[in-house]
Amino acid sequence: MRVRDIEVNRENTEDLRTVRDTSALYIQGKGRKEKTDYVKLPAQVEQGIRDYLKTRKTITTGTPLFTSTSNNSAGGPPDNAQHIRHIKDQAKESGL
Repeated sequence: MRVRDIEVNRENTEDLRTVRDTSALYIQGKGRKEKTDYVKLPAQVEQGIRDYLKTRKTITTGTPLFTSTSNNSAGGPPDNAQHIRHIKDQAKESGL
């Protein structure tokens, strides 16, 4: 499963769907104008996303799947620098 950080930034909650009994995340692939591609999500990833969404207060259509907590963009999608920092932090914690 590979997704570019910009694709994650574009994700909204309604992009998490079921395709043939498998959870999938619809993405706007490189050079595309619509979210017609999708990646299958392993059960652990889907559960992690659903657990995260339970912690959010308000979720409506068009709400970003992942949100920023910074003062400048709270509630909006995170920027690429935030993604890179978060991935590096997670990699360090996991021993990579």
